Amino acid sequence: PKEIAHFQFLSLIMQRNPLMMRLARCQTPSEPASAKDKHATDLCMSTLSLLKLSSICMETLTRDGFEILEETPRVDLEQEASGIGKDYVTPTLSSAASDFTHTSAVWLTLRQAGELRAIMGMRYDELGEEAVSDYWKRTYRRQYGAEVSNHPANLSSILGGNLVYMGDLFFHPDIRRSLSRLMSFVNLAHCLSFTKWKSAEYIYAFHHRRDVLRGKTDQYGFGNRLSGPQVWNDGPDYRSAHEYLAVLSRPDFLHRAQYYVLNPELIQHADQFSARP
Repeated sequence: PKEIAHFQFLSLIMQRNPLMMRLARCQTPSEPASAKDKHATDLCMSTLSLLKLSSICMETLTRDGFEILEETPRVDLEQEASGIGKDYVTPTLSSAASDFTHTSAVWLTLRQAGELRAIMGMRYDELGEEAVSDYWKRTYRRQYGAEVSNHPANLSSILGGNLVYMGDLFFHPDIRRSLSRLMSFVNLAHCLSFTKWKSAEYIYAFHHRRDVLRGKTDQYGFGNRLSGPQVWNDGPDYRSAHEYLAVLSRPDFLHRAQYYVLNPELIQHADQFSARP
């Protein structure tokens, strides 16, 4: 079974079982514990927090009448995205430019009456000892037919190892303008990524400068960012040396998941909070 199906099943259990709800909200015991016990407690807390956050996000989206699906990469899905106004799919997530297995990439989608309404892609790669700058140079040469250079010296200290690339977020124009919907969709994608790929250390994305200045990176849940992560030579129009690298580590997301579990209204009623002066 896919992770979204797991989330939906566990969400139903948590809604009907007050004990599970309380466990997801509980704090680490204050009494002294061995390192082994503390690790087990932290792991339990993290898992419960992810489950509860997934439940909060799915409740918000299904309340608005959306069906939430985890879909495998395929050309017809990308064509369907084009049909609702998405101009392109980045080669990193394109079935035509990349070779995927059923476990290496996934699309998270929202549908109404079977019609695609929102989409976002995720791809998992284990870099091992390879520097992320070398990985980008090697893969972009094949995917984009372009060269990248001038990576910041501190890039390797920010990103490396087992990575999830997240991109191609798109909402049908008719369902935009809801911060609650956006935060629910993106946080659910984060939960899916760190649950589906249990060895993933970071999620990363590239954001346009205008979106960063409008606060979109914070709305997407990325706490760390780096301006000018690379310079493009003959790259596509939608890639730029002025874009930002956005990074979310697993520990940072687990902390945020616990925060949202304790304060679910920050997602469920985000539109009301954003409207306040």
